[in-house]
Amino acid sequence: MLFPFRPDDKATVDEAISLVREVLRLPSLSGYDVHRIGKLLYALERLPRPSPGIAIGLTVSYRVGDEMVYQDIYVGDSFFYLSSGGSVYTPGAGSDHHSQKAFEVELSGYRSVGDVEDWANRFRETLSLWPDIEISFEELDDDNVEWNTEPAEDYWNKLNEEDE
Repeated sequence: MLFPFRPDDKATVDEAISLVREVLRLPSLSGYDVHRIGKLLYALERLPRPSPGIAIGLTVSYRVGDEMVYQDIYVGDSFFYLSSGGSVYTPGAGSDHHSQKAFEVELSGYRSVGDVEDWANRFRETLSLWPDIEISFEELDDDNVEWNTEPAEDYWNKLNEEDE
């Protein structure tokens, strides 16, 4: 079973891969961060196929004063999404949070497409603020990945075949 991407969604996945590779170039990443980036890239490069055993998110965030903005990439065996958000803290009132997904697809058939170009531009803008940004990961899996390093078929061409 393949995720319900459309053939032109490959550009969105390729953009996510490119941005993750930009994160990989940042200095001072720990070996564990490089491992997690590798796991994320593995899952992204397998799309539109799901990657059993993988569920991971990468967030780049920037904080100034009482405000924080972030962009993230999440991929799991049943979902893929790109989102942005942030929060503002007001003393005496608390925090106000906002978020929105720029792109989302689930193995169940659900899909939602927003402004991916704006999301990617914000991601790059946040990366350009290094070293004043934070890179974080959320691992939602048990790190029991079956690494298959054989050359993959072009499953993007198979998307049209499933519609026929």
